[in-house]
Amino acid sequence: MPVAVRGKRPIAERIAAGVLLALSVLLLTVSLGYGFFDGNRPGPGMYPAIISGGLLLVSLTWLITGAESQAQQENATPADDPEDADAPIDEQPPIDSAGFRRIAFVVAWTLVPLLLLETVGYLISLTVYVAGLLIFIARSRIWIALPATAVGVLGTAYGANALGIVLPDPLNIIQLLGL
Repeated sequence: MPVAVRGKRPIAERIAAGVLLALSVLLLTVSLGYGFFDGNRPGPGMYPAIISGGLLLVSLTWLITGAESQAQQENATPADDPEDADAPIDEQPPIDSAGFRRIAFVVAWTLVPLLLLETVGYLISLTVYVAGLLIFIARSRIWIALPATAVGVLGTAYGANALGIVLPDPLNIIQLLGL
């Protein structure tokens, strides 16, 4: 099992965060060149701009927290915790069988919206997908997971409709609900 060397990982994290930051700035610049709006509808650059803007925020956060963790490691002395003075830093425990089953479930469950989206539409496929993740992975109660998922999916459908984004709806459920 690889052991992280004290002080090396935060530098690598800073470099990776800096590269991700530069990439997100480049992507944001290019996407804004496509146009954010096309009249009163979203333009072809809106979705890439939203994604690259989120990526920019994540990379900035990563850069800041990486710098903070490096400062904390530099200020830490073995006298702070004598039991852990020789312990490796950031060692990941191996994935147990329950964790492996959860990972396999998430990967397999991701096929649900991919296979059902064109058949039953956005509302049903995403409700089944997110509710399944909440019930089986997050261990939420079904009477909490289903209404919360339905509200979230209906909210995103309403927002997409307000932005002029057409969602797959072969059963016309969105039209029946007046979204």
